[in-house]
Amino acid sequence: MNDKTLPDQDALQRLHRVLDSVMEDLPVLEIGADGKVLQATPAFAALAGSTPNRLAGRLATKLVQPSSGSLDEDGDVTVTVLGARGMETTASGRTQAGDGGSRVLVLFSEQPEGAAGEHSGWIAAIDRSQAVIEFDVNGTIRNANANFCAATGYALDEIVEVLAP
Repeated sequence: MNDKTLPDQDALQRLHRVLDSVMEDLPVLEIGADGKVLQATPAFAALAGSTPNRLAGRLATKLVQPSSGSLDEDGDVTVTVLGARGMETTASGRTQAGDGGSRVLVLFSEQPEGAAGEHSGWIAAIDRSQAVIEFDVNGTIRNANANFCAATGYALDEIVEVLAP
């Protein structure tokens, strides 16, 4: 007798809503056994300066270059995402086996390189006008700008190195 029961329809719908919500904001790339992109989330496509539809079918090696770890093995990986107009983003993430020999790459943190200087005006404008907080992949607060501190009432030294709730 099998003790496993199938989840009810409501539980499956809740799970799908959670996954859809996470996938909306997380840079994820699914790579087929042939090395071509099966699908990319909008967040990944934005890193690559493209759209999910335009990335589908392209060779993954034209989009991501591992600098540590491997796209072919389960585990932690650091990659460079090759974007439009020479923009490169170094990102930490994790790879996992998918169905039918496919691989899934989930990116957790990104740091723009190369063309960052061309965007320095935008970055400065955001820093002046928005409350910005920086976390590491574990959720520990690494930095915050003056606007964030003013909005929350905390001093920077009170929140840096604190695990966010």
